[in-house]
Amino acid sequence: MQSSQKSEKLIFISNMAAPYMVDLCYAMQDYYDSEFWFYEHVSSNRPVWWKVPLGEKCKVLPSVYLTSKKKYICPKLGALLSSCDPDVVMIGGLGIPSNWMAYRWAVKHKKKVILFSEMLRFPDGRKKESKLFTRIVRALYDKVDLILTAGNHANDYFVNTLGFDSQRVVKINYPMSIEKNLRHSLRKTKDSYVFLFSHRLVDIYNPLMAINIFSKVLKRHPESTLLLNGSGELRTQCEIRIDELGLKNVVTFLDEIDSWESLHQVYQNADISISPAIFSNGNGSIIEAMASGMGIVLSDNVLTNRDLIASNDCGFVCELSVDAFVEAIEQYFVVPALINEHGKRGRQAIQHYRPCNTARSFHKAISSV
Repeated sequence: MQSSQKSEKLIFISNMAAPYMVDLCYAMQDYYDSEFWFYEHVSSNRPVWWKVPLGEKCKVLPSVYLTSKKKYICPKLGALLSSCDPDVVMIGGLGIPSNWMAYRWAVKHKKKVILFSEMLRFPDGRKKESKLFTRIVRALYDKVDLILTAGNHANDYFVNTLGFDSQRVVKINYPMSIEKNLRHSLRKTKDSYVFLFSHRLVDIYNPLMAINIFSKVLKRHPESTLLLNGSGELRTQCEIRIDELGLKNVVTFLDEIDSWESLHQVYQNADISISPAIFSNGNGSIIEAMASGMGIVLSDNVLTNRDLIASNDCGFVCELSVDAFVEAIEQYFVVPALINEHGKRGRQAIQHYRPCNTARSFHKAISSV
């Protein structure tokens, strides 16, 4: 750490106080006098136990409008930035009106301004790439100093689709709160496993297919069980599917989680994570499962995670079909010690997601400007 950097003030502005971003804020103190500002504490599509203590360096902004629509307008933001007078302004997300206000404030006051963004997509997963859209984005953010992108696909998108200078675009990852998961015991080959579907019960994560996959595995390995995330708009449909397949006694919804601090126990109590997503830029719960040492089976539609799994040979990446998933899962039953070996490799592969390592990566990228 360079002591001269510590005196620089950095403000990061994002939609909500996700627990892993709160962790990042305090890891960033090693490099900057950092504050993280959020438009809301927990959004409506997240469980209440995501609401973690913020400490003195994180805060929820006052008088924010349009939170229900995730647009976020904070009329006081400019005055708050002027009062704080940061050296670096970093904003998370390009589609938030007040983020653009923060960007304009930074440009006007000759501050360094950094964007941190995923690929811009429609709700169904299609990327936004029309000529008019790309022109508007470039015009709105033409004076940005640096763009930090979440994964290879987002990096390629900002350079080759939106047309930003590749010298200003750097791949980086979200931090993950995985310290407790890293202390879990690695799994061993068994006659039956506990399967985990940790994603929200929404269309893009495909929970109904996950239930179908498990049902077919159960016919081969009748002592198996499944843990399902309990939140999401497809909860009722999932309950109906479970009833139709006669799985009530072997499927449990994760309704008993009461705090972020206890979340790691869900992973500790499971063996294999299944993720038959229709689309995802990347999913943090897969990183949490890898940190725990679990076996991993996911679809090739989970972009960032599939690359991580494939390049480190620490799980299975499948086409989106029940049979492909079942055959991959079967390998954990028939290949001795495979689940243990995947657990070791996976745990090593995700070390850069620890908040301390992510903070170091942010600092290195920011120092370049």
